[in-house]
Amino acid sequence: MRRFRSLQAGGRGVVALALVLALAIKATALQAFRVTNDAASPRVPACSRVLVNKLSRHPDVDDVVVFRVEHGYRVGIVVRTQADGRDIIVHRNGEPDTVLAGSQIVGKAIFLYSYAP
Repeated sequence: MRRFRSLQAGGRGVVALALVLALAIKATALQAFRVTNDAASPRVPACSRVLVNKLSRHPDVDDVVVFRVEHGYRVGIVVRTQADGRDIIVHRNGEPDTVLAGSQIVGKAIFLYSYAP
């Protein structure tokens, strides 16, 4: 019986460590976002999920990025970057191309899971 209790206590520690590690990764390295509209389709259709590498803030042309706006986040496709690397031009369907400061970029999409509702 003692051995079982010892294993239970050790299991709680492992679960706590895994939770702390998962929260640290989400805060600093990776984050998942849900796409709610077709603004970046056909590459990123509505109802998709995008996994973003937050450590990659210098995207190349044709990369899918997530960026901050006043009321949340948006997904777009990089069409051009300025020579100095500070400004990034992002395309979204039905909207004029948007010029973003590098600080608005959350990160580059590294995985896309698309499914039909």
